[in-house]
Amino acid sequence: MIRWCAYCQTYIGESAPFDRYDFTHGICPKCIRSHALMDEAGVARIRPVADYFAKVGETGNLGDAPRELLAEGLALGLDPWDLLMGIVTPALRRIGERWANGEVPASAECRLSQVTSAILALLSEDQPHYAALRETPRPEVVLVSPPGNHHNLGVQLVAFFLLTRNISVKVLPACLSTPELVAMVEHLAPRKVGISCALPEHLRPTREIVTALAALPEPARPRVYVGGYALRGQEACLEGWPCQPCTTPADLLGPSEGTRTPRERVDPRCGCGGEGQAS
Repeated sequence: MIRWCAYCQTYIGESAPFDRYDFTHGICPKCIRSHALMDEAGVARIRPVADYFAKVGETGNLGDAPRELLAEGLALGLDPWDLLMGIVTPALRRIGERWANGEVPASAECRLSQVTSAILALLSEDQPHYAALRETPRPEVVLVSPPGNHHNLGVQLVAFFLLTRNISVKVLPACLSTPELVAMVEHLAPRKVGISCALPEHLRPTREIVTALAALPEPARPRVYVGGYALRGQEACLEGWPCQPCTTPADLLGPSEGTRTPRERVDPRCGCGGEGQAS
């Protein structure tokens, strides 16, 4: 389930059951420390944000006028990452429910990925430094999918999260074989590699990649993180692997990473800056 701050309306993380995309509300650490809930005027100011997300959640449709949808959210002072999670998550839940009921084919997820890509492009329009962070020859983080995994929505979202934290990232094509992936990682020499494991059948090729990366010589050997839908609540299956589980994009951040820009840190709603999601 998606953990959401009931006060400043920011993404906090996820909690069990991990195969559901419903919202469970709590209070982010920043709002707790600032005693934000004691400010009755602040509660009134946040109401339009709560109404906005409620409206999006009711429709679960991102395909109709996404530019207007994003503009409305940004005008409310929402951080781009929180806005993205708040509108994509209801759509994921809606598609999952409709697929389970036999109302839509599996290809509906592909359509959602295409729409999400368009939304990411819109959110990046006024952030030209994102392109530079993607094109650096020595990225901090490289994101890969094992051969056969064409579910790239998660990788897109993680890449965007890292860009909003001013971290350079490179997403490798899903069509590469394991030797090609390892060769590319060795050439790019990132500090960290994130591997997306969407389905149980991707576990074996994922382990092959993890093992091959662990065999790289010390200067080129990155720290490896494995996440994805197949591991939600099943991180114990990675025991003995030379890698770390990645249950949230924030796991890819170090203690000194993830600083937001001054514009993003100023939250007109409660002064919280939405920093609870990286805790």
